[in-house]
Amino acid sequence: MRVLPKVSIFHWLKQRVFLFRSPWRDIVQFILLIAVIAWLMSISTSRLGYYWQWYRIPRYLFRIEDGRLVAGQLIQGLLFTFRISGISLVLVFALGLGTALVRLSSSFVGRQRSWPRSKTTFPDTSGASFLPTPSCSRKTSISLAGL
Repeated sequence: MRVLPKVSIFHWLKQRVFLFRSPWRDIVQFILLIAVIAWLMSISTSRLGYYWQWYRIPRYLFRIEDGRLVAGQLIQGLLFTFRISGISLVLVFALGLGTALVRLSSSFVGRQRSWPRSKTTFPDTSGASFLPTPSCSRKTSISLAGL
């Protein structure tokens, strides 16, 4: 007769519930969490005693002048932010492209300026590091006095 190891019913149920847990429980918990957060926010904003004047916002988005629809201050600020982001994107692309072209060129100065200045190693604290450890295979001596 084979003797089975004693396993408590609690341990057995815990394994079964974890393996066959319905996603609906997680969905309901998430919905309840969002509802509680919304309820707490509504209580806190009602106790502030401040009346939010949302009817004033549209004039900062758009306004009508001489029968034409004109962008308001918020839309002008958004367009200016897009313009700054576009300019910086073009400048960073040009800088990266220039660096890559100099690195790949046959120029001695360009290759020396784009080569890593020192060996960089990451200390392995966990015993199994998944981070790459870059190292230079050739010896370079670059003086920082010329910078």
